[in-house]
This record gives sequence, structure tokens and C-alpha cells, in this order.
Amino acid sequence: MKQFNYFFALLFYFFSVNYLPVRGAGHNPELFSDSIRLKQDTLKTYLVWLQKQVIREELNKLALDLLKQAVTYTDVYQVLRITRWDASLMRSIPALVPLRYAQIKNFRISSGFGFRKHPVKGDNMFHGGIDIPAPNGTPVYAVADGIVSRSVKYHNSLGNFVQLNHYNGFITYYGHLLRFIVHPGQSVKQGQIIGYVGESGLTTGNHLHYILIKNGLALDPYPFCFLMYERYKAEEKLAKSSQSSFSK
Repeated sequence: MKQFNYFFALLFYFFSVNYLPVRGAGHNPELFSDSIRLKQDTLKTYLVWLQKQVIREELNKLALDLLKQAVTYTDVYQVLRITRWDASLMRSIPALVPLRYAQIKNFRISSGFGFRKHPVKGDNMFHGGIDIPAPNGTPVYAVADGIVSRSVKYHNSLGNFVQLNHYNGFITYYGHLLRFIVHPGQSVKQGQIIGYVGESGLTTGNHLHYILIKNGLALDPYPFCFLMYERYKAEEKLAKSSQSSFSK
């Protein structure tokens, strides 16, 4: 549809360049020649812009396809680099620390992704997410735009938890909540409060149990927490590079 709009705009512009009369040009051949040349140069500039728009659209389509097929953090990171950290893509990807309390500079987890000795059962078990310690009642944020799939109370293990279904195969879980303030079917935005940290379910203290699923596979959520920060660093680097080029 956008390509059709570009084509229609180009057709209209071509008609105006070639067929609309130039005011005062009929009595001045030089003015007429200069006007035509100016219009031709403008048309060339417009064609270059149009080509860039089409290429950008095709790149975005390709990036979206790659993102849907991505199965690792590295895959996702490379797609974001290709798109120069496209803002719309960033909103669809779990790219935030789910707790505002846990700032990047002092962000820590109490238990990582992978096998560990269960703190309650004592058995060596797979831990399919990360545990982020925080005071009781700390706000919990949606890490990406999405839809609330489930909001469950009193689950044996996760206690009160929320499941969000995002775009491009991402799913996130937020467990051991004190309470949640969203309901199934509700749309949520990246950074929106969905609940509060607690110690419900099978746990030894206040923390958020954060799970990330991509195309049915559990991934380590830890590196994804820093994607927004990575975008900030990339933009800062680009800005410094631009300033350096300008000063030369």
C-alpha cells in the first residue's frame, strides 16, 4: 500500500513538472530553460528519496522476518543493529529491566538462568528464568508491548503471576507477585505497571521471577534487560561521531 502511495505521489509530481505551465516563462526562453532544469533536478532528488523509502521499507520487512525466526539473544541483537535500533521494533521486544527499582548501574539478580539447587526443595533443578530481588510492593513493568494472556492467583509455584504475549514469538512471565493490576485480554505498553513484587508461591523472600520465551524456547532474560541501554549507547556513539565529522 505504501509503495502504491509512493508511486501515486511520483506520478503526480511528474505531471506537475512536465505539464504545468511556468509563470512568465512564455516570454523568456532562458527563464523557461532554467525552470525546466530546476524541475528536473528536483525530480532527481525526489526519485533518490523515493528509492531510499522503498529500500528502507524492504529492509524493515526483512528485519521483521528475521526477528520472527530469531531463536537466540544474538539473533535479536543483530536484527536491531541492522535496523539501527528501530523504535517500533524495540517496543515489540523485551528490552527493559522489569523493575524500575533495579537500575542498570546496580542491577543484580539473586538466581540466574539454568540448573541450580532449588532454595526450597533442595534438589538440583532447571531454573527457567531469573530472580530479581526487590522490596515488597516494588512496581513491575511490562518489558514490551503485548496482550495479557493470563493473570493467575495462588499458583503452587509461581504464586500470583502474569503472562504477557508479545509480538514476533516473545512471551514473558512475572511471578511471585504481591498482586497484579491487569486482566486477560488487556493490551499493555512497554513500561506499563502490571503488578507489584511480593513473595507469593514457592519462594524464600521478596523477588520477581522473570521468564522469557521465544518461539516456544526458554531464553536467559538477563541480556535482554540491557537492550534499551544498548540502544542508548549506540545512539550516543552515533551522535559523537556526527559531531566529530561536523567539527572537521
